[in-house]
Amino acid sequence: MKKPIAFASLAMILGLRLAFANTEIGGGIEHESGETPPLTMDADVEVMLLRIGITPDGLAAAGLNSTTVQAALANEHAALDDATALLVAHDGTCSTLKVEVDGLRRLIGSGEASADEIARMAIAKVELASATNARQTFLMTVCMALCEHFNGTAATCIDQLASSKRWKTIPVEYRTQERTEAQWIEIRNALAAKRTHEKAGLAVPEEVTQFLATLNSDQQVATATSSCNSNLPGVDAMWQSVFAN
Repeated sequence: MKKPIAFASLAMILGLRLAFANTEIGGGIEHESGETPPLTMDADVEVMLLRIGITPDGLAAAGLNSTTVQAALANEHAALDDATALLVAHDGTCSTLKVEVDGLRRLIGSGEASADEIARMAIAKVELASATNARQTFLMTVCMALCEHFNGTAATCIDQLASSKRWKTIPVEYRTQERTEAQWIEIRNALAAKRTHEKAGLAVPEEVTQFLATLNSDQQVATATSSCNSNLPGVDAMWQSVFAN
């Protein structure tokens, strides 16, 4: 997994209070009994994590249990709260530029745009692309900060899941390794064919069955499947508790 460059400096620039892997979980606010209250986090944090591609099933497939995930969330609590505010700013910039680009595109299409408006269209498109890339880079920085609390194998797995989030309709066990566009499409089509035939009460074509059997026999896929089956109940219950509000 790629590590962020000069991460501490980036954190200060962004105003994020990012914690690192060796940071101990803080005591937090205690009840009168002296017990630390259960961890709860804002729904905006959950939405941000899901946008990144960090999901309960993905964390479970990466071999992480509920205790490890909750500890990481607790360590990054303040930083994640800060990040949601910065994400709103990124979203606002992207939204403003997209509205401008769409408006200019319609104006140019109508044949009523001035020379200045046509020139502005080219600049606005570049600014929109830059803002979109900046937002994605920011989200991946948040992802890397959380992954600092996990072992290298799990961190790499989560990074890959985040990178392949456009294929989120494909089960996580198949998304724990890098694949080509053609391979993603082949997997998606095979799974769709299997569902369609089974729903219709028809025999699944032999070539589809064989393809999926070969795919499932891959060691990395098998490990992710086993890890997800073992860890998901606990991780999902923890996730629902933390983001209950």
